[in-house]
Amino acid sequence: MVWWTKLGRSLWMTGAAVVTTVAAVVAAADDPPAVIALVMLGPALVTAWGAVRPQPVLSGWGPVVLLAASAVLCAGIDEHYFTLLAVSLVVMVVASVAAARMQSRKAFPSLKPLIVVMAVVAVSGAVMYGPYLLALITTPASERTDIGLSASERALPWPIDVSALGALGLVGLLWLVTRVYRDRFAQAIALGVVATYVGWLLSVLAGTAAMTSLQAEQALRVLLAAAGIFASGELVRELASSIPSIPIQRVALALGVIATVAVVQEIPTDLRTPISAAYTDTDGYGDRADGYPPAAPTHFDQIDQAIRAARQGQPRDQTTVLTGDSAFFAYHPYPGFLSQSDRYSNRLADYNRRVRQLSAWANLPNSESLVDELDAGQWDAPEVFLLRETPTDYTLRIARDTQPSDLATRSYTTIRFPRAVFDSDHFTTTSVGPFAVIARK
Repeated sequence: MVWWTKLGRSLWMTGAAVVTTVAAVVAAADDPPAVIALVMLGPALVTAWGAVRPQPVLSGWGPVVLLAASAVLCAGIDEHYFTLLAVSLVVMVVASVAAARMQSRKAFPSLKPLIVVMAVVAVSGAVMYGPYLLALITTPASERTDIGLSASERALPWPIDVSALGALGLVGLLWLVTRVYRDRFAQAIALGVVATYVGWLLSVLAGTAAMTSLQAEQALRVLLAAAGIFASGELVRELASSIPSIPIQRVALALGVIATVAVVQEIPTDLRTPISAAYTDTDGYGDRADGYPPAAPTHFDQIDQAIRAARQGQPRDQTTVLTGDSAFFAYHPYPGFLSQSDRYSNRLADYNRRVRQLSAWANLPNSESLVDELDAGQWDAPEVFLLRETPTDYTLRIARDTQPSDLATRSYTTIRFPRAVFDSDHFTTTSVGPFAVIARK
């Protein structure tokens, strides 16, 4: 909110800050880092475009510092919106140079602020993603877990829908079309919209998840919501100038109250999935908010104690755990041998080869063979197997995504470990609820 209010001293700046925050939370409630990046997106674009205008929105090096800080933060928390910010800066440089040439200016506008910020973006990207990208390029394709784009993620992003925020976005879109040639805020937001579509198109052409349709729609919702607030402010000012008897402050307050009520009424529908998760998930104390019997996480504290006892107090960060119940790692920070699914795995982690290796371990004849395989493996072998226990064997459920970027295609397979594989002095087994905690000695 502070950043927005520094861009202008009007009530509408506060409104833009509030509405874009609400739009960001509604659009990405299950992704907190994305919410942070989306909240910064609007003022960052306005500041960046103002830095190359004849009269900058913020004077001095203030815009450079703010934009550089935003770039570093986005690089650290969300690669999608870091990509969007980088593309937006490039689009603004191109638009500024093109506008100068069309107006036959002898000198180009001062691009020094954006060039400095772009340098910070490049350095941040190199630090955060350079080693990973270098390793990705040099790793054979057979050893990578390639993540493609589903049909829904390649679909054309369209943020307008039948809702209060959708209606506000439609008003904002009309305002952008009519004011883009003479309003710096409209220009900045319009360039952000263009950059969003450019980033999405580049991702589709490259077949990468740098900017999917989902992230593009989230960004567009926030940008058009801000544009809708500015459109509403301009409409109220026009009415006040045409009809002086209209009290502008009261009209603005009434519009704000109506919009707030409309948005609040839609929150339960827009956030039904996160709200449902909040009531049905088992918390760290083994309780559920809806009062139903808790699920597997109620045993996680006991499992942690069993692991610590079996490993004789070995630090958690030095104990690799294999389990199909990946929620365990949300409560206790052990290194995991296998990710929740190929969707969430590091592309350099050899997810598919690890799964094949697990299947091979499950088919070994005895415990001695398993120990030999664990010692000879190319990865840090699991020191603890956290498996589901059945009367005849131990099971490990593996999540597989037919299309890694589309959760609707997820399926599950089960790897069954015979009890004989762990039946020796090399392992200790502790039963905790439905789980078996099998630790190497």
